[in-house]
Amino acid sequence: MNLLDRIPARRPRTKKEMIEYLSSHFRYHTLRSWNRMTSYAHNVKIYNLPRKSKDVESKAYDLVFTAQAGQIAQKHFEEFNRQTDYRYSIITSGRSGGYFVLVESERTDSGYKSECPVCGQLNYRLVPPDKNTLDYLLVRQLLKNWTNETILREPEVLNFSADGNKKQNALLRLRPIYKDFSSDAHCGRCGFEQRENLSSPVYQTAIRFNGIDGEEDFNDWEKYRLERRVKTIFLFDQIVRRTTLNFVKFVKTHRPEQAIRYLAETETIAVPINQ
Repeated sequence: MNLLDRIPARRPRTKKEMIEYLSSHFRYHTLRSWNRMTSYAHNVKIYNLPRKSKDVESKAYDLVFTAQAGQIAQKHFEEFNRQTDYRYSIITSGRSGGYFVLVESERTDSGYKSECPVCGQLNYRLVPPDKNTLDYLLVRQLLKNWTNETILREPEVLNFSADGNKKQNALLRLRPIYKDFSSDAHCGRCGFEQRENLSSPVYQTAIRFNGIDGEEDFNDWEKYRLERRVKTIFLFDQIVRRTTLNFVKFVKTHRPEQAIRYLAETETIAVPINQ
């Protein structure tokens, strides 16, 4: 029996079918066996893959840890995340990553606000406004922790060509966010002089390794609750199915080859001082 034989062709509908489906589903540890937390899972070890010949199985062992194979799984895992609104994720578990396991997750804003266009370093601070603008002048004053009244009396601010109301409104707008600005746009990693503010948030997904339904008696569940859980688990099953089938297709159309990679490294060594 291979992996596909364990995945139902249609979603269970009756209460009896749903209880049987959830109760009999294969499970695996979410982290390590000692934490005794388990969740819905699939054994995706190579010997368990569907539609494979001996040649495919042999090649699969050489290709499974390639970057391209990882991208296949990542693409489908991300699809699952989106369809569950990032409330669930799929992780690999086991010593060789031979199990796909369902876990709870949460998507949150990472807090990054700017990025270096050269090296990609992310920064938690906003790039300051362009020089010679009122916003730039006011942010510089706000970073000194001065009050609005003190700032408006500063000679630089008084002499800036804008009316008092515009200056006051700009201060009210900038006051709640001024601490998000850095003093300059310099990148701390590569030294490039002009970071750029992000156009959209950078999200991160936090994984919860607590088990899912490990001790549940589904006979006590209302039908609507069973339907919601079955919908999630059935989607999980279908994503695993597509991932493994696409991996087998990938193996059939690729061959392993050793590539030589050069990595330039430096290290500090001791040499005699010339006398």
